Amino acid sequence: LFSILCAMRERQSLSKIKAVHFVPTATFDYIERTKKRYGMELTRRCVDGLEWAPLVPLVFWYGRTHIARTDYYTNFILNVDDLRV
Repeated sequence: LFSILCAMRERQSLSKIKAVHFVPTATFDYIERTKKRYGMELTRRCVDGLEWAPLVPLVFWYGRTHIARTDYYTNFILNVDDLRV
C-alpha cells in the first residue's frame, strides 16, 4: 500500500491514475467475468513505477477498499460544485 501511494505521489507518469481499487476474492476473475457479461476485452497494464502490480481498468465501481486522489473525489465522485447551495 505504502509503495503504491509513494509511486502515485512521486511519478508524473502516474498522474492519470485517479484511484486504485484492491480486488476482493469474489472478483479475482474480473477480466473474464467482464468479457462474459459485457463483451468487453480488458487487459492488465503495467505502469511505469508499478510494474510489480499490473492494473486493470474498472468498468464499474465496487465500493471496496481503495486509495484515490483527493481531487478525484471532490471533482468527479462528489462533484462539489453541484453540491453548493
